[in-house]
Amino acid sequence: MNKEQYLEALQKALSANRVEDIDDIISEYEEHFSRKFSDGYPEEEIAARLEKPEIIAEQFVIAPEGDAKRRKGANIFGKTGVLFLDLFMIILDAILYAFVAVFGVVAVAALAAGAYVAAGGGFIVLPLPVIPVVPGIFVGVSLLGLSTLLAIGTVYYTLFVTQINRAYFRWHRRVMTGRIGPPLSTAPSLNGKLKRRLRSIALISLLVFIVAIVIAYVWMSVSAGSFEFWHVWHWFA
Repeated sequence: MNKEQYLEALQKALSANRVEDIDDIISEYEEHFSRKFSDGYPEEEIAARLEKPEIIAEQFVIAPEGDAKRRKGANIFGKTGVLFLDLFMIILDAILYAFVAVFGVVAVAALAAGAYVAAGGGFIVLPLPVIPVVPGIFVGVSLLGLSTLLAIGTVYYTLFVTQINRAYFRWHRRVMTGRIGPPLSTAPSLNGKLKRRLRSIALISLLVFIVAIVIAYVWMSVSAGSFEFWHVWHWFA
């Protein structure tokens, strides 16, 4: 059974059981197929690892009142545990998104510092250590490359944290409702073209950063006549 056949069978089973929000359920399974397929799994294997559509559809049928009470009593401890886990996730989210803000600020600071140093600090009057013009430009370029790397890292990290939350909330919903659903990967998903583009930019930025900082170091060492040029120019005096 491939993706199309599985989703068609699932939709028929859900319709037969008069389940609400069929489109949302189908969308979840479509996303699951897309993610697994991008990871290299064939559609037939993905479908084989999922529950049968009929079993999934039965999970969304509203049970009689007596059955619902029994199910509620059986799951009360599990649901209580999930609520305590929710408190932990709130604290964890605050920490993770705080790091997102830190990475973003550092990326912006590196960008500003790179532009300032590369321009020789002429547009804002700030005390700069002694740096010859040409190596100063390379130092600025290296900082610009670093800022790009940090920006891309911030984007990936933000997507990763967001995906963790999505996966957790889907698991949370499954536990609280007792219904079957496809697991959601914690790895962020990017389309192939965007992923390749970001990877290329990151590699170019890394190369620019390494080459520029090496050239700047060699140039300043030769100019000062010492590998520890910062002592010669009294940077930290």
